[in-house]
Amino acid sequence: MQMRSMVPVGVIALIWLNPVAAQPAAWSARNEAPEGRSEVGVAVLDERAYVVGDYGGATALLIYDIADDSWSVGPAFPYPVHHPAVAAANGQVYVFGGYGEGWEATDAVWSYDPASSEWKPRTPMPMKRGAGGAAIVDGKIHLLGGSTTGGDNLEAHVVYDPVADAWNEAAPLPTPRDHLGVSAVDGRIIAVGGRKAGDPSQNLSVTEIYNPRDDTWIE
Repeated sequence: MQMRSMVPVGVIALIWLNPVAAQPAAWSARNEAPEGRSEVGVAVLDERAYVVGDYGGATALLIYDIADDSWSVGPAFPYPVHHPAVAAANGQVYVFGGYGEGWEATDAVWSYDPASSEWKPRTPMPMKRGAGGAAIVDGKIHLLGGSTTGGDNLEAHVVYDPVADAWNEAAPLPTPRDHLGVSAVDGRIIAVGGRKAGDPSQNLSVTEIYNPRDDTWIE
């Protein structure tokens, strides 16, 4: 099974939107991260980006201060993980699943509290998954896509309530896939691309949109 999409994270570049309409948006280089990383999860909380996981086994939490263009290293994640889903809500950074040694998918959920610099275990996901995506709508974190140990894709769409530390099910992802892009826009969730069974020769162009108000998907 081919599941390696090694995209290094040596430099984080941020999109700068020029307020002068006549000039295009541009990329600008920023300070390099303390370590090279790939197959990570990233979430933004209070103007800081938190980078979790690494295909090479690094566990240190990398923290990027967007305003200061500076990096710091936080407490290590409890174990090596790659392809996790990461999201920030309720003042915490949450890490969902991912793969451990031997491409073993996990159902583990952890939260990181920047105030105390501590990791805390949370209620596990209803299933084990890695290479999925996460997006937040109305304070709830939606987990979709990904695959189990062995590469079988998941259609399961589950929703985590960070306040109650509890899970609910939602309408399944119409096109099961992993390595997909997931984002929330105007109260809806957009799932873009991905691949079947972790195989880069089976990359997808499908785009599907979820409406939490009526629990439906459209293509």
